[in-house]
Amino acid sequence: MPPPGKVPRKENLGLQCEWGSCSFVCSAMEEFCEHVTQHLQKYLHSSEEEEEEEDLLEEEFSCLWQECGFCSLDNSADLIRHVYFHCYHTKLKQWGLQALQSQADLSPCILDFHSRNIIPDIPDHFLCLWEHCEVSRQCW
Repeated sequence: MPPPGKVPRKENLGLQCEWGSCSFVCSAMEEFCEHVTQHLQKYLHSSEEEEEEEDLLEEEFSCLWQECGFCSLDNSADLIRHVYFHCYHTKLKQWGLQALQSQADLSPCILDFHSRNIIPDIPDHFLCLWEHCEVSRQCW
């Protein structure tokens, strides 16, 4: 831990996967996202097989991230976008934790542990807000 008042280095992250009962931890965001991609691929592949077996008209895509509860009836792209936001959110939570730990005069977080993985609704497209740029990109 850095000396009091010094901002911690953001490379030393403890990125913990919370997909189902997974306990994978790493410090590199790229490695973390690659790991989560494997969960998504396996989950989506098994969903396709179940749909073929049951010949369902409407497919349900549920997020298996702990304490999340997100579900989409639209398509797998919504789930993919949502789960990658969990990756980003995990990094943000680690940065926040490091900032708290580096400031002795700050009190610990008082938010409910069970709501730690609730993330906002994510738009279908993101619009660049740089001046004179009108690029819109799908996020996933």
